[in-house]
Amino acid sequence: MAEVSVIVPVYNCEKYLTACLNSLVQQSYNDLEIICVDDGSTDQSHDILTRYARQDKRIKIYQQENQGVAAARNTALKYATGTWLAFCDSDDTVPLDAYQRLYKAAKKVDVVIGDFYDMDDYGAKYKIATKAKHKNNLFYALFKIPCVWTKLIRRKFVEENELYFPNVRLGEDVIFL
Repeated sequence: MAEVSVIVPVYNCEKYLTACLNSLVQQSYNDLEIICVDDGSTDQSHDILTRYARQDKRIKIYQQENQGVAAARNTALKYATGTWLAFCDSDDTVPLDAYQRLYKAAKKVDVVIGDFYDMDDYGAKYKIATKAKHKNNLFYALFKIPCVWTKLIRRKFVEENELYFPNVRLGEDVIFL
């Protein structure tokens, strides 16, 4: 059982998937399971996943008919075994020390929030700091950037509170949080 389960919903993202998977398998923190849910892709995404899974046993692939990102994440939650949950969209890349830094910060908390970089249309990177202005303001910290991919969440907390992603077109991260 890995300490961190990284959940990757995949749908027709062959253009970005190789970069995403490279950023995950090359993490400085190795105690990961990478759960990829192919949500009915019709491009080469599944072939890319299969190729990576043959090379790295931490990658687990599950397939389902297209139901959307929320359903793909919920499927992955069923299979996650790690103490911690991390989320990565298939068109994102993760800095190589991201999970090591987040895991190091995880002590007696249920959620760890990390900074991230955004990139504009011209390739320029901008650091987005997620630290709360008021140290005791959890609401502000969680919702300054209301997405799951900046967070490490204790799986037991998710299970005990019966959290799941609702089947909506937009905003599933906000509702989950």
